[in-house]
Amino acid sequence: MSTFVFNWFFSVKPESSEGSFSFSKMVNYLNNNHLKNNHTNKTSDSQQSSDSPGPQDSPGPQDSPGPQDSPGPQDSPGPQDLSSNRTLQNQSLLEKQDLRQTNHCQTEAMPSSIVLFVIIYLCGLQHPLGAMPTCRLQRNLVQSSQKLLADLGPNFPVHCSPYNVNITFPTSILPAATSTHSQCRKVLWVVHETLNGTREVFSEYNVKEGGVNWNLMKLSTFRNLQKRLLDQGQCLSGSHVLDSYFADITALLQHKHSATCGWMALRRDVLWVLRTVLMEYHGCFI
Repeated sequence: MSTFVFNWFFSVKPESSEGSFSFSKMVNYLNNNHLKNNHTNKTSDSQQSSDSPGPQDSPGPQDSPGPQDSPGPQDSPGPQDLSSNRTLQNQSLLEKQDLRQTNHCQTEAMPSSIVLFVIIYLCGLQHPLGAMPTCRLQRNLVQSSQKLLADLGPNFPVHCSPYNVNITFPTSILPAATSTHSQCRKVLWVVHETLNGTREVFSEYNVKEGGVNWNLMKLSTFRNLQKRLLDQGQCLSGSHVLDSYFADITALLQHKHSATCGWMALRRDVLWVLRTVLMEYHGCFI
């Protein structure tokens, strides 16, 4: 059974780019191997049957030895020869019976193995092995980070609205609101990349010089939580989809008259990401 499972994993290609398994291909593969096994066993049995002497092989009357051909006293087999021949015949019959029993057991065991594997597969649909990324983010840290950002200061000011034309967070990068393996990984990646880009902005530009009146103690606590989340999600990095967004943010921060709006836009968008993932993808966190 382990050979069939191993061969199936390396022979059946996933149906989608996400690497999902095909249930129908799995069953077809196991059934095909079962049919091949039955065919091999039947072929072996038929060959063994053809080797055993049938009625047509029995000597006819014309083959019976005449009086002149009958062995003399010196040619007749002794008791030891008859016992040896019978022993060899019995051993041959026992070997054939053992072989047939082995083939029969293998044939009978295969359907139960298929049923067992199907049950394991169906259980895996409810509790899939490896259904989440190897590194996960703690929900309570994300919630605390979101609350701290919300409490930093006032909401996005009206006078900064004209800059929305140049600064738009790509909301389409979040997948449909479910908790499958591939979607959770993408959700956690969006959170990680958003926090990582924000960290780089905080490291390069000074908030105090940006003209925002934020609670610096809460900002410091947020940055500490930010670092913990980035450490937890180290396996999630590796893309540059948000590079253009953060480039637009830094373009505003480089000018004194627009720096305040740049900081407010960054805070607004990070808040949107954290709130959305907590509400719609809560199952992706630990």
